Amino acid sequence: MLLRVCCLYRVSTTAQADHNDIPMQREACHEYAREHGLWIIKEYQERGISAFKTPAEDRDALQKLREDALEKRFEILLVFMFDRIGRRSDETPFVVEWFIKHGIRVISVKEGEQILDSHTDRLLNYIRYWQGEGESKNTSLRIQTRLRQMHQEGYYTGGPVTYGYRVAYTGRRNKKGKPVQDLLVCDEEAAIVKEIFARTVSEQIGTTTLANDLNQRGLRTRTGAKFQYRTIKSILQNRAYLGYIIKRDVSSPHIPILQIIDETTFEKANQILAKRSVATVQRRSIPRKGKPALLSGILFCGTCGHRLSTSRPAENSQRNKTQYVCPICRKAQLVERGQSTYTAETVDSMVLRQTSTLLNLFTAHSEDSLRKALEKKRKAAKQRLQEEKDRLESAKAELSKRENEVVRVLDGRSKYTAKELSALIHEQNTICNRLSGWVDRLNDQNQHLQYISRDLSFLYATVLSWKRILPTAAEEEQRKILRELYQRVEIQRGYAINLNLTSNYSFFLSCTGKTKKSVCSVKP
Repeated sequence: MLLRVCCLYRVSTTAQADHNDIPMQREACHEYAREHGLWIIKEYQERGISAFKTPAEDRDALQKLREDALEKRFEILLVFMFDRIGRRSDETPFVVEWFIKHGIRVISVKEGEQILDSHTDRLLNYIRYWQGEGESKNTSLRIQTRLRQMHQEGYYTGGPVTYGYRVAYTGRRNKKGKPVQDLLVCDEEAAIVKEIFARTVSEQIGTTTLANDLNQRGLRTRTGAKFQYRTIKSILQNRAYLGYIIKRDVSSPHIPILQIIDETTFEKANQILAKRSVATVQRRSIPRKGKPALLSGILFCGTCGHRLSTSRPAENSQRNKTQYVCPICRKAQLVERGQSTYTAETVDSMVLRQTSTLLNLFTAHSEDSLRKALEKKRKAAKQRLQEEKDRLESAKAELSKRENEVVRVLDGRSKYTAKELSALIHEQNTICNRLSGWVDRLNDQNQHLQYISRDLSFLYATVLSWKRILPTAAEEEQRKILRELYQRVEIQRGYAINLNLTSNYSFFLSCTGKTKKSVCSVKP
């Protein structure tokens, strides 16, 4: 009785399929079958499938072969070479082993039959696909190097086409005789590029003004989008318009037929851009006049999270009160826009009033009672830290145990498959990382409690001092107290304020028996 055979043919690119690579594999497999008295009952082809980039579970031909193997429809899997099955060192050896374990002989026309009778056989099976994976990487590197060389020689090698150019077939062919595209100037877009450079140099029009002008004339980018100032700026800074093909860090020699802008115009345009950039930096570095408001630097918008700025009334202005302003919520196009301006006098008085309440709460307890509460917290935190460290050590031991199981999988002595073990290792590694992060946080918490314990007397004396001087202190002194007491103050529509204490004084709040929401949330 003739042994039944399924053949697998594969090529990585469709170009290989078109150049008789698959017919060559088929002819070799048919000749092998005739010589050895085998009966080919089915043939599977994979065109344009990379055995390195594509996992086995995503390859239809392999999945169908597995189904046929489970149904006992054939006895031999025949390939031209073993790398037709795959080139992934972490997967293909186990695919081959799966077929053999299910009674399927795996034979290569060029390399013979794969036998897995001993540990050495399994090791050689693994090494074969490890080498195949290396060959795939080397092939990819050679292709990238050749594309880079072609680019340096002035040939278009694919990818996005710069605005102002187009690609077309000009009659040039590659080494295999296939027609290839070349880069050419797009006259319609090139005219817009020339206008952008000319108006920047002669009229010194800004990028935003240029973009708006082009949009008003109904002009659009190649994708149909409106011009933005960033689009104009990128055009002005792109050296490709001088007649070069530029891709990443590689530039071609000068190509006169691709030159849209002359060198002088390009340099003048970029000098203008550079001057504008310097002027903008200098303007932004000029310190604002006037002293800061009471909450300057620590007041944030509760809607968008942006830091609020201070707006003081100008001379001869109808407005006579200082305001806190959110520059983001001031933009009407925002979907969730919070209140954009707040009267500084109202906000300051609310924060000062609640600060006095907090300081009274903090000093309602004696220093001795605070120290007892602190020692209780330190003891509980230390115990929790040790528990988490023990859990982390156990998790690391389990991870090491699973990693050691890899050798048993290669030997075929493990109760896990390669895929199952990989998932288990990944799961345990995630657990270790999570526990490690938690241990780090608990360590930081313990160190902070130690710091408070060491400086508790000083911190308590500071709070007592603040309680005494805050109501009558000058604005500058009040500002210093608030910046040391609060990490940030958040405000939302309707003057709803939330006070975020710094870490040192959060401990005082925890000893009052009050919740953060009850004493740190302020409403008018």
